[in-house]
Amino acid sequence: MRCAACTAKPRAFQRARAACLYDDLSRGPILQFKHADRTDLGPLFARWLARSARDLLAEADSIAPVPLHPSRLFRRRYNQAAEIARPLARMSGLTYLPDA
Repeated sequence: MRCAACTAKPRAFQRARAACLYDDLSRGPILQFKHADRTDLGPLFARWLARSARDLLAEADSIAPVPLHPSRLFRRRYNQAAEIARPLARMSGLTYLPDA
């Protein structure tokens, strides 16, 4: 569902999928992945995304991670999107484009 403010603005994309709901169960692993160097959780999130976005992946030509701002990359030392996109591309048989 979208709030009134979001409904008033058109989306810059046609379709999207979430790997999971952000709730009490998912919050811990997500925050560990983002802020506690738990890059080992990337493949888990890739599996969740592969399941929830199966229809989108079937139509995709490649997988590209969203770039991380240089200052955030410096602070976090890794791009979380890349840590998910790399195994997602591998398990879906798609080309991984890290610098697209």
